[in-house]
Amino acid sequence: MNIVRPRIPSVLPEHPDLNQQIEEYVYEIEEYTFRQQTITGLQKSQLHISSCSFYKCNLSGGKLPEGRYCDIIFQNCDLSNTDFTGTSFSRVEFIDCKLTGSKLMNGRFNHVLWKNCQAKYTIFSQSTFDKCGFTT
Repeated sequence: MNIVRPRIPSVLPEHPDLNQQIEEYVYEIEEYTFRQQTITGLQKSQLHISSCSFYKCNLSGGKLPEGRYCDIIFQNCDLSNTDFTGTSFSRVEFIDCKLTGSKLMNGRFNHVLWKNCQAKYTIFSQSTFDKCGFTT
């Protein structure tokens, strides 16, 4: 099985404030790098994020249902207790992330890799998976 890696431009502008980006671009965010940002308890449904990378970001405890995440890398991020119910993930990598207690129910996962992630108590019920992998 070949998992297709995220298609992200080699150079992305860094955005200093993810919260501002979400407020300004109500539902769509594309082609940015976000580093060491904290937005806990974020609530935004139908958020679409594409061609972005997140490094050492804390998005724990958020409610982000019914979203679309395409061509994304989450590395060393805290996504614990975040509700992604009904969200679609395509060509996404979670590397060394904390997903403990997250809700990924009714999700669609296509070419998604979870590598060295903490995922105790994460709920994937009623989700569909196509070409996905969990590695340690």
